[in-house]
Amino acid sequence: MKLTSDRRKLVFSLGVLLLVATCVLALAWQARWLSREAGQWLAPLLVCGLIACVAPWFKRWQAVVVILLLLGYVPLLQPRIKQWELRAFGAPGWHERSQALEGQLAPDFELVDLDGQTFRLSEHRGKVVFIERWRSWCPPCLENLPYLSYAHAELAGEGLVVSAMNAEPPHVQEVLRKDLALPFPMLVEDTSLPRLYTEHEVFPQTLLIDREGRFARVDVGGGYYLLRELMREIRGEEWDGVTNVSPPLTPGTNR
Repeated sequence: MKLTSDRRKLVFSLGVLLLVATCVLALAWQARWLSREAGQWLAPLLVCGLIACVAPWFKRWQAVVVILLLLGYVPLLQPRIKQWELRAFGAPGWHERSQALEGQLAPDFELVDLDGQTFRLSEHRGKVVFIERWRSWCPPCLENLPYLSYAHAELAGEGLVVSAMNAEPPHVQEVLRKDLALPFPMLVEDTSLPRLYTEHEVFPQTLLIDREGRFARVDVGGGYYLLRELMREIRGEEWDGVTNVSPPLTPGTNR
C-alpha cells in the first residue's frame, strides 16, 4: 500500500509540474515569445496534467471514466485557444494584409444601426473613426466592447467616432447592447459592405481610420492596445494606463 501511495504522490506531483509548465507555455505563447505552432500543445498538456493530478486517486474503472471525460474536454478547449491564437498572432497572412492596407483610403460604405439611423463613413471625414467587427460567440469581442464604451466616453469630444459592426440578427446585438449599456452605434452588416471589410472573418477585427479617411490601423484585438492606439492617433501621446485615463468600464456600467 505504501508503494501505491508513493506512486500516487509521484504522479500527482508530475501532474502539478505539467500544469505549471502549461501555464508558463501559455503566457510565453500569448506574449509571442514562441511560434504560432506552439499553441497546439496547450490543450493536450493541460488535459494530461489534469489526468495526472486526478486519476491516481480513483479506482481503476473510475480512473478510466475520468480520463475519458478529460480527453473529451480537449475539443472544447480548441475554440478558445484558437481565439487566443488569433488575438496574439492574427489570422495567417493577416499582418501582411493589414500592413498593406495601412495608409490606403478606406472605401466608403453606408449601413443602418440598431436605432434605424444611417451611418455613412464619408460623413465623418475630419474625425478619427474606430470600427470594431465582432460576433456574440467570440469571448475576446465581448471583452473589448466595454473598452470601446470607455473610448467613446473619453474621446468623443476630441473627434473620435466609435462604432461596432456585426452581421448577426439585430435582436442578438440588441440584447448585448442593453446588457453592456453600449452607447455607440451598433451597425448591422449587409451585402452592400465592400468586400475589403469582410474578406477575412477573424474577430474582433480592429479598423482605425484617420482624419483623412485612410486606414491607420487594421488588426485583430483591442482592449488595452486599442486605447494606446487611440491616444496616439487623437492626442498624439502615449497612454501609460495609469495617469492619462481612468480604468476602463466593466460590463453593465456606463459613463
